[in-house]
Amino acid sequence: MEHYEQYEKTVTCQKLVRVTCDWCGNEIPQPRDYEVREFTLEFAKGSSYPDGGWKEGWQIEDLCDDCVEKLRGLLEEAKITIAGLEVDW
Repeated sequence: MEHYEQYEKTVTCQKLVRVTCDWCGNEIPQPRDYEVREFTLEFAKGSSYPDGGWKEGWQIEDLCDDCVEKLRGLLEEAKITIAGLEVDW
């Protein structure tokens, strides 16, 4: 015969409540339902093999739309080529 005792278990969880811009600090509104908003500026280097690998570098993920445009302006002023992106599926 199996005997059971009841006990309380406390679990601490995290949930995302807001995202703020790393540059200006303003809140970044999150897309709803089928909307998409993506921004990542990344540099990484390393090795990739069929059974594993590694990479290291840096990335910026959280910029609001205004700061993304400000960054784009700075890149264009520095004569850095920015390619357009359009995707359909």
